[in-house]
Amino acid sequence: MEYERLVRYESDLKNQLVRIKNSLLQVIDEDTANRFISGDIALSSVLYRVIENSDFIRQIKDLGISPDRIVVKIAEESLGTKTGKVYSNYLIKVLETAEKKALESGETLVKPLYIATALIEAKETIAGKILEQILTGRKGKR
Repeated sequence: MEYERLVRYESDLKNQLVRIKNSLLQVIDEDTANRFISGDIALSSVLYRVIENSDFIRQIKDLGISPDRIVVKIAEESLGTKTGKVYSNYLIKVLETAEKKALESGETLVKPLYIATALIEAKETIAGKILEQILTGRKGKR
């Protein structure tokens, strides 16, 4: 009698896990859902993934705005935590490219020329998109 009750309870729990996983699959990928259910990742990681995969973040990225800081801000507000992230990934990438260009030219100082060149090459950023329009004389997508 007790064994049957435990078997039913186990079956109920498995069904609940399936429902939870199906709900999670509406907003995150299967790997993340499985890792969350198995306890490998925390709820905060799931939240980050949901935010990163949202249409809003895709639109922000399409505009050339670095989405990482927006994802962090939304997560911080949702979780009530602070990450201390200061600079966007796009900015870091541009500055690293500028530094590389300076070093390749034998310079020890990153001059505005190298930053401007790195910005022009960073076509996924809003600054890169605007500079490309200015330099080519083309209007942006409407």
